[in-house]
Amino acid sequence: PSCGILDAGLPRRTWPSRIRLLRKPRRNLAGQSTPRLLHVRLSRRRNRPPDNIPVTHTIEASDEDQRALIESAIDELSNFPINSDGYRGSILLKAGLHQTSGPITVSADGIVLRGEGQHTALNGGTEIVATLREQHDPIRFVGTSSASTGPPIDILDDYLGTGSSRLKLESTESLEPGQRIYIEHTPNELWIDTLTVRQWGWTTSSYTIRYERRIVAIDENFITIDSPLVQPIRQIYGAGRVRTYSPTGRIRNCGIENLSITSEYTGDEDEAHGWSAVYFGNTENCRIRKVTAKHFGYGCVRLNQAYFSTIEDCASLDPESQTTGGRKYSFTIDDGSFNLFQRCYTRGGRHDAVTGNRVPTSSSTSLVIIIMPILETTTVTQPAPFSTISTLTRWVHETA
Repeated sequence: PSCGILDAGLPRRTWPSRIRLLRKPRRNLAGQSTPRLLHVRLSRRRNRPPDNIPVTHTIEASDEDQRALIESAIDELSNFPINSDGYRGSILLKAGLHQTSGPITVSADGIVLRGEGQHTALNGGTEIVATLREQHDPIRFVGTSSASTGPPIDILDDYLGTGSSRLKLESTESLEPGQRIYIEHTPNELWIDTLTVRQWGWTTSSYTIRYERRIVAIDENFITIDSPLVQPIRQIYGAGRVRTYSPTGRIRNCGIENLSITSEYTGDEDEAHGWSAVYFGNTENCRIRKVTAKHFGYGCVRLNQAYFSTIEDCASLDPESQTTGGRKYSFTIDDGSFNLFQRCYTRGGRHDAVTGNRVPTSSSTSLVIIIMPILETTTVTQPAPFSTISTLTRWVHETA
C-alpha cells in the first residue's frame, strides 16, 4: 500500500507485507548483544484496534468552527463504559472540511477519532484545518504522569552488558512476576569525566535514566525482565537500582486514523500557527494510522511519555517555520519506550526521525533506527542538508 496521499503529488510505493523486526542477538567479547526487538512487534499487536469499534458519534463537514462540537462528542464518549476490547467507541468525522479554532484534547481511555480518507477535502478525504494563529497542537491525547513507586533495590552485578535481561538484586522479597518496574541508573563523576562532558554542563543527577520493564521470572535474588537492557550498567560508573512502578495516569487504547490535518499559515517563516499535528503525552497502547499532516511548524507526530504506540502509514509534508533548531522535526520521540513507526513519509523536514536527549527508549533502540530503512524521505521545499534522520540531542540509547 501507499501512504494514501497521492493527491499531494507523492509517488506510489509498494511496501513489504511483512517487516522482520526480530534479530538473533550476537554477543561480543564485552558480553554485550544486540537486544531482540520483540517488543516493537508486540506493540503493534497489542494496540491494534479491532475492526468493529462502533461509531458512537458522527460529525458532518462544515464551513464553521467545529472545535466545540468535536469536544462535546469526546466528553460524551468519555462517559461511555469501556467494552471488553478496551474501547468505548469511535467518533467519525465525515469527508470534507472540519475547521478547529484550538486544540482538541482526548483524556479518557478507549476513544478513537476516525475520518473517511487521508486525502484533502478537495480529493474526497476528511481534512481538519487548524485555524488558531498561535503555536498549538490541534489533536492531543493526554494523560497524567501520576504513578506509585516502591523503595529502591540495589543491583549487585558489577557489570551488565547491553542485551542483558537477568539481574542480580540485593533482595527480591517484595517482588513478584508480572510486576512493572523501572531500572534506574545514576552515573557518577567518573562517568562524567570519562566522557569529557562536564564542559557542557552535564551533571550526574541530570543524567539519571529510568527504563520501564516487567518482571517475567524470579530465581532467588535474580530477576528476568521482559525486554533487555539497551546500555551497559557498570558499578564503576554509577549505581543501578530497581523500583516497582505503577503508572496510574496514562490513557490507553486511543487513536486517530484515516484523515489529514492542515495548519493555516501566512508565510514560510510563520511560527504563530499549528506546531505538531498529533501529540501523545502519558499514553499507552495508542495508535496513529493513515494521518497526513501539512504545513506544521514542528511536524506530524510528537510522543512524550508514550509507550507501546504504533505510528504507521503517516506523512509529514511541507512544514512552515524557521529553518533552525527545534523545528521541522517530522516524527519525534521526546520520551517513552516501545514505540513503532513504519511506512511513514516526509517531505521538507529538517530532521525526519528524532529522539530527544536522555530518551531511555527501547524505542530508540527498537524504533528510530528501524525507521531509517523504511521511512521514505524526500526534499522538495528544502535543500538536501536540511533533510536528515537523526537522534537528538545528547544521550540516546540505541542499537543498530
